[in-house]
This record gives sequence, structure tokens and C-alpha cells, in this order.
Amino acid sequence: MNIQIQKKKKKRDQHLRDDLLGVVKVDCSSRFKEIYGKAEMLKERAIKGIAEEEQKEENVLHYEFSDTLALRIPGKEAKGVINIHLSCQILFPLNTEVRLARISRSCDQLNANIRDLEQQIQNATQQKRQHEISLQDLEEQEKKLQGDVANLENEKKNLNAKVLYTYTYKHTYIKCVFMYDIKYCNNWKHGEWVDERPNGTLAQANSDNNHAQSEKEKAHENLQQAKVHLADLTSKIETLDKEATALSDEKQQLEHT
Repeated sequence: MNIQIQKKKKKRDQHLRDDLLGVVKVDCSSRFKEIYGKAEMLKERAIKGIAEEEQKEENVLHYEFSDTLALRIPGKEAKGVINIHLSCQILFPLNTEVRLARISRSCDQLNANIRDLEQQIQNATQQKRQHEISLQDLEEQEKKLQGDVANLENEKKNLNAKVLYTYTYKHTYIKCVFMYDIKYCNNWKHGEWVDERPNGTLAQANSDNNHAQSEKEKAHENLQQAKVHLADLTSKIETLDKEATALSDEKQQLEHT
């Protein structure tokens, strides 16, 4: 390394100025080897992904040192002292290799994220299919219950008509009994009139109807919940699709870098 040395002009040392002008050779090979070796070490650490935090943004090593040279010119008594300040900046020789290693690790991470998202999408899609099947079953169950309710309503109407006829007949019969002042009546037991409607059929029909209506409402509620859950799964799948697309675009950009 050659350094051009110039001394400031001084009137009383004018006769020495020409002697002090010249070229001084400074051997920096040992220092340069030390700096270059450290740069190589940092490069290897960066490739392996263990570079120091301050070296992650730019792969540049900056080194400064100072030294002092005393000049003795043969045949002269004059001496000159020159302060030397050298600054070395070394770029990693394989800086591209470091970037490629980091891009490769980023791509691996992106691929892992994409695979995870694809698995989540697959699971969500499977759950959606299962809920669609459950939704169809609930709809069929609701239709069946609606048919059962309709049948029970018809049965209730028939029973109401039959009971009304029976009650009218018995009421007329009882009136006839009292009109003829008959002392004995089969319908009088333990001091009260007995309702001889067959086995409480109307009450049972009402109970069955209420139970069927309750089951219908439960089925309808389950159906609504299934629809809400299905809509939530559909929204989740759409969100995962968007994230997977974004990761895929980012991966392509990194691969083209």
C-alpha cells in the first residue's frame, strides 16, 4: 500500500521541503489478512444462519487503525513525524451466497406455512362436508317431523269430531234419563259423572302433538345452528385460501430475487 506524503509549507524549513516529499511504503498485509479472516468467519456464520444481530442487515466489515512513522533522511539531521490513518472496508466475497442461503431458509419457512395452511383448509373442507351431510339429515328430519305433526293434527281433528259426537249423544241420553225420572244411571259413580271418552284419547293426542311440536322446534334450532356453523367454516376456508395465495406470491417473489 503506497501513501503519498506531503508536508505543510514552512518558511524556515523551506530547504527541507523537497527532501520530505516522497513515497512511504506501509506494509498492511498482516492487518489485512486479519481483517479478511474475520470477514470470512462472519460470512460462514451468516451462511449458517448464526450471524450476529448487527451483521444481518449489511454484510460489511469496517476496520480502522492508526500508526506513527518517524522519518530519518540519510545524510540529514532533520526528522519528520507523520500520522497514518488507514480505513479498510471489506465486502464479503460471496455476499450473494449469503443472500441465497437466507432466501432459501425463508422459502423453506414459507413452504412449511403453506403446507400448514393447506392442511387447515383440508380439515375445514372435511368439516364443511360433514356439516353439509348433517344439515341434509336435519332438513330431512324436519320434513319428517312436519309430516308427523300434520298427521297428528288430522288425527286430533278426527278425535275432536268423534268426542263431540259422543258427548252430544251422552248429553242427550242423560237428559232423556232425567226426563223419564229414571233412578238408576250407568254413568253415575261415586257421586260424580264419569267422562267415558275412550282412554283419554284426546288428551293423549294433544300430548303427542305437543311433543312433536317441541321436537320440530328443536330440530329447527339445530338446523339453524348448523347453518351458522357452516357459514363460519366457509368464511374460514376463504380466509385460509387468501393467506395461502399471499404466501405463494411471497414465495415466488423470493425465488425471483
